[in-house]
Amino acid sequence: MSGKLATTPRDPDFGRRGAASADQFYTENLGLAPVDQRRKISAVADRNVLVPMAQTVSEGTLSYSNYNFLGNLITYGASDRLAVTAGVVLPAGDGDLITSVSGKYKLHESRNWIVSVLPFGVAANGSMNLDTYQYGLGSGVLADFHASDTVVLSGGLLGFATLFAGYDRYGDDCTRSEFQAESCPVETVDLTLPAGGHWIAATLGANWFVSDRFSVNLEYILGGSWGTFFGVEDNSEWNDLESRRARFEDPEFDSSFPHGQGPTISLGGTWSNGSSALQFALVFIRRQDDQNTLVIDESREFTPVPMLSGAFNF
Repeated sequence: MSGKLATTPRDPDFGRRGAASADQFYTENLGLAPVDQRRKISAVADRNVLVPMAQTVSEGTLSYSNYNFLGNLITYGASDRLAVTAGVVLPAGDGDLITSVSGKYKLHESRNWIVSVLPFGVAANGSMNLDTYQYGLGSGVLADFHASDTVVLSGGLLGFATLFAGYDRYGDDCTRSEFQAESCPVETVDLTLPAGGHWIAATLGANWFVSDRFSVNLEYILGGSWGTFFGVEDNSEWNDLESRRARFEDPEFDSSFPHGQGPTISLGGTWSNGSSALQFALVFIRRQDDQNTLVIDESREFTPVPMLSGAFNF
C-alpha cells in the first residue's frame, strides 16, 4: 500500500458484470403485484361472480368450482395459456340438465393486460313430461386489465347459437291422467338451426384484492336472447307445451338475459386460502311479473338473490 490509506473498498466483481437488460427487469417485476399473483392466492382467479374472466388456472392445476353447489365445473390447466373445463348444472325443480365443455386460451398477456378467447359447447335436456333438448355452440372474448396493484377490471362479450333442438308433442286425445302417467303417444319434433334458443351478453366487472386472502367482487351483465335461456327464466313455462314450442320455433327477442327484466348486478366477497376459496354474493335481479317466483317484495325494483360458491385446486 506504500503507506497510503485505501479509501475505496475492493471491487467485488461488479465492474465486470454486464448491465441487466430491459427484458430482465420486466420479467423480475412482472409478478410483484398481488393481482399478478392471483392464480397462486385465489382458486377462483379465473372468474368473477357469474361469468369467467380472461385469466386461466396455472399449468398442471386441476380445479373444482361450483355455483350454489348446483352448477359444477372441473378445470384443468393444459398450459399457462390454455385451460379446459367440463361442467354440469344439476336440474333444480323442473329444470333442464345442462352440460358444457369449454376451452379458454390466452391470446395476449402483458404486465397490465390479458386477452383470451372462450369457445364452448352446451347441451340441455328436459327432465319432466314435456321433454326438450338443445345443443349449441358459443364463443366469447374476455379481457382483464390490471388497473393497480390491487384492482383488476374485467369485461367481455359472449354469444351462443342453438344448432339442434327438439321438443315432445302429445296428441290432442291425451288425457290429463295419461299425461301425468307419461303414457300418452309422443311425437318428438326435431329442429335444425331453430329460430330461437340464441343469446348474447356483455359483461363488466371489478375485483379489489383487499388482502392476499380477501377480495371484493362486482359484476354487471347486460344481454338479450331469442327465446328463453334454456327455459330457466320463468318456472311457469317449464311444463307449458306452447311455451316450449315457441321457445324454438316462434321466439321473441327478450332483453331479460340471463334473468330478470334488464341488467343483472352482482356484489360479492371471496375468501381465499391458496388452494381453496369460498365466495358469497348477492345477485340483484330486476323483478319480473307476478308469476316470477323470485318476486319477494313488489315494492323493490331489484330482488337480491344469495349465492354461495366454493372452489378447490388439487
